[in-house]
Amino acid sequence: MPIRLILKKFWLYFERYIKKIVWLAKIWYIKNVLKIMEVSVALKRTILAGLVLALWTTIGLCGAGLVVSPSGISVSADSVGEISVRVSGNQTYYLEQFLSGPLRDAEGHILQSGLLQCTVSLSSLAVGDVVWPGGDVVTTMPKRLYISNDYGHSVSLRLRYSLRPGAGVGAGQYEGELVYRLKDGQGRVISVQRIRLRVVIEGVGPSGRSVRLLEGRASGLRLVVDSPIRLLGEGQLPAIEVRFLKDGVVSLPWTPLKRGIVLKETGDYVMEIRLASDARAGSYSGRLVAYDMHGNESFSIAVSADIEERFSLDVNNAVFVMRPSEDGGLISSPVEIAVSNNLGKDFMIYGKLNVVSPEGAKRKVNSDVRLEAKVMVLCDGEWRQYKGWTPVYMMRQVVYISDIRHCNASRLRVIYRISPENKKRMLAGEYEFNVSFYLMPK
Repeated sequence: MPIRLILKKFWLYFERYIKKIVWLAKIWYIKNVLKIMEVSVALKRTILAGLVLALWTTIGLCGAGLVVSPSGISVSADSVGEISVRVSGNQTYYLEQFLSGPLRDAEGHILQSGLLQCTVSLSSLAVGDVVWPGGDVVTTMPKRLYISNDYGHSVSLRLRYSLRPGAGVGAGQYEGELVYRLKDGQGRVISVQRIRLRVVIEGVGPSGRSVRLLEGRASGLRLVVDSPIRLLGEGQLPAIEVRFLKDGVVSLPWTPLKRGIVLKETGDYVMEIRLASDARAGSYSGRLVAYDMHGNESFSIAVSADIEERFSLDVNNAVFVMRPSEDGGLISSPVEIAVSNNLGKDFMIYGKLNVVSPEGAKRKVNSDVRLEAKVMVLCDGEWRQYKGWTPVYMMRQVVYISDIRHCNASRLRVIYRISPENKKRMLAGEYEFNVSFYLMPK
């Protein structure tokens, strides 16, 4: 028998023997080693379950966390406090906030509730729901801020706290605690965080106080009036308005300070001060001075303000639709123009009309379309005609020139029409009218 054939048979017997040994080794491994591993895994699971049970008593939800920063904030009429909150979990949770108790000053006086308001914003990737009403007040009663989705995905919240002027507020510094409480879907408390809160209320009296005016916000101060007073402005003051509240009821509505304000009735007031709508840009510093009826100074309030420049316009309905008019022509809905200008200077508004013909081609000059325009301005709360029906050309032309000495108009209406005679000259079809407006200093 050839040696090659003998070696081949020997290799086949040897291979079968090795496979049998491997098979027997696998059986032994399954019967012995895996059984030991099962015992070990079961033991580990038991230990892990014990750890989770122990942790449940402290955090209630494995993997959940609540981080609040900074550790304290201060809120006043001129400043807001911001808090960052980050919540993480692995199943449904919700976050709530409340005051641990009434805010008190150093003498134990309690600040009335309903003055601290909060707004909530969250990261764009958040998938839960903010359930806190915008601008709602924070009290000692727990209120929900946020509810997660079913998977308890992490979320980052930003809370802004501001002070709302109210009646019967006493000047001083009030302190307390804001509490944030994280709960699972069954209402069990997972985590609690607290931060220090300080609320500063500005008041006025014989020694005087200071206030910094911000655009779009009113500053409230407590004022005790023992005798009738006359309030005047001194120094460099912007255009401001003042009103008085007594026991939460308006005693004197918003009144310009230009010619002074007389308050005849005595009592405990909250005086609110704000920038008037016609306040001009600039930096200001002056005083509000209260005199008694004999001309003696009772008290004063230092007032400052920095007003940024604004010079812009906003147009609504710049692409308008012509509808049949009563005389058989066509007329547009009003094009509304709002001007924001606190420079104290006159301005001009230009308009440029574009028309798309039925064929769809834009024409700089379109002899088939002859429009007329009428301009209305809002002065002293009343709409007045600035310009009657005048022809509109396909070029930039003046729409309005202001005169702030007689009318500081900030709103305009431009109405376009096509007379019956001009309508007959037009081609049949649909026209698109587009007007562009430009604001320029005079």
